[in-house]
Amino acid sequence: MKLYEFFGGPSNEADNDPRDDLSGKTQLEKEKLADELYWFILDDDHLHKECFMPIAREIAEKQKSGKFDHGEYLDKWLPMVNKGCLKYYKEHKMTEDPRDVFSKELRKGLCQRLADQHHRDIEKGEYKLG
Repeated sequence: MKLYEFFGGPSNEADNDPRDDLSGKTQLEKEKLADELYWFILDDDHLHKECFMPIAREIAEKQKSGKFDHGEYLDKWLPMVNKGCLKYYKEHKMTEDPRDVFSKELRKGLCQRLADQHHRDIEKGEYKLG
């Protein structure tokens, strides 16, 4: 018996989360992949040095000058997300087509999530950007 069954949760996740006709994955599987990718990207020091720091410096300068627009910088995170997805793909030795695994919707969601978290942190001055 699973813990959520013991506490009265759904007994069969598949009944409550049907598979997508195109990808064959459930919504829970997609969300799990998005979470894993998010933390994978955050934990990768090389991605931070190569992609994060230049974006963070640019955002900090714009925030100081008062010309920062949150929506304008969502797409700036895409190179970091793309590199993170490919690195994740290689490290986990995945065999599916990367374009199918890492949909545009998934990558845009990761950009949004990174932007929402890090724009606030940069504004608070939580990173040494010098």
